[in-house]
Amino acid sequence: MEKILFSGSADKKSAEKLAKLANLKFGKIIIKKFACGKIYVQLLENVSQKKFLFIKLPLQIPIKQF
Repeated sequence: MEKILFSGSADKKSAEKLAKLANLKFGKIIIKKFACGKIYVQLLENVSQKKFLFIKLPLQIPIKQF
């Protein structure tokens, strides 16, 4: 079963390292931020039922948002 790791825009380099160390495919993704603050995300991989998906995101709010 294929395993894919997707990463947000916070720390892509560490996500790539994690994918390599854990023998996961690093998934391709498009992330766009709109002026109104909303975020558009498009996964550029086939994510069928027979795959494990992992999403790496930070657990803290960026300082700029306070």
